[in-house]
Amino acid sequence: MNARRVSVLLLAVAACSVAATANADWRAMPETVGARGAVASAAEPASPIPTPTEGVAGAAPRERSTDIQSGATGRPEAKPGRAAQPGSDEGSLATEEPTEEVAVLDTSRGTMVFRLFEAAAPLTTANFKALVAEGFYDGLPFYRVVKGHVIQAGDGGENGRPTVKGEFGAHPHVTGALGLARDADPDSGSTEIYVCHAPRPHLDGRYAVFGLLIEGFDVLEAIGNVDVEERWDGEVAFHRPIEPVVIERARLERRPVAAGS
Repeated sequence: MNARRVSVLLLAVAACSVAATANADWRAMPETVGARGAVASAAEPASPIPTPTEGVAGAAPRERSTDIQSGATGRPEAKPGRAAQPGSDEGSLATEEPTEEVAVLDTSRGTMVFRLFEAAAPLTTANFKALVAEGFYDGLPFYRVVKGHVIQAGDGGENGRPTVKGEFGAHPHVTGALGLARDADPDSGSTEIYVCHAPRPHLDGRYAVFGLLIEGFDVLEAIGNVDVEERWDGEVAFHRPIEPVVIERARLERRPVAAGS
C-alpha cells in the first residue's frame, strides 16, 4: 500500500470519528433542551417549539421580535393621556352639578322649601337669612291664616330689629310667593314674613317678594284650610288658627337646581 492510499484511509477514519462525535452530541440535545425548558416554564412561558439554539451552552439569546410598522418590541405601545382616577369611569369627564341655596321651613303640618331671589331683593334676602341662621323663626306660629290670601308669621316688628329698605316689584304675588310684610312706611319691613295662599296681584309693587315655594304646595294648602277664629282690624282679616301651626325649624341648605328652573 503506497503512501497516497494510506493518507486517504486516515482521512476517512477521521471523518467517521467526527461524524460519530457529532451524532452523539445531537442525541444529547433533547435532554439539554428539556432541562432548560423545565427551568423556563417556572420563570416564563416556554416556546412550543424550541429554536435550534435553545439549550446549547454559549448560544446567543434570541432577540425580541419588533413590529416593522410601529417599531414596538412586543409590548403595547404607550399612548399619552390622562391617568384614570380611582373610582372613575375611564375617559369620563366629571361635571359638577349646579346647586342653589334654599330656605326650608319645617312646620307642624309638613315641610315647605323656598327658592330665594337674592339678585332681585338682596337686602330683604340677607335680612331673612340672618334671622334664620340665628334661629329666630324656630318655634314661632303662623299666627295669621286667611284662606285665599296669605299665611303669616313673625313677631309684629316690636322687637327692635333692624328694618329693611323696600325692594318692590321684581316678582309678582303668585301662589307660594314669599314676601316681607310692613306697615305704612315702605322701609319698615323687619321679621314679618308671609306666603301667598293664592295669587294676590293687588300687592304687586307694594311689598317685597324675595322667594318662591318650590316644594310643599300640599303643606301650604293644608295650612291655608285650617279652622280659624276670625279676627278683623278694620277691614283687614287677621284670622288666627284654632289649633296652632308652628314653624318647628327654619334652615338654609344647598340643593341641586331643579330641572327647568
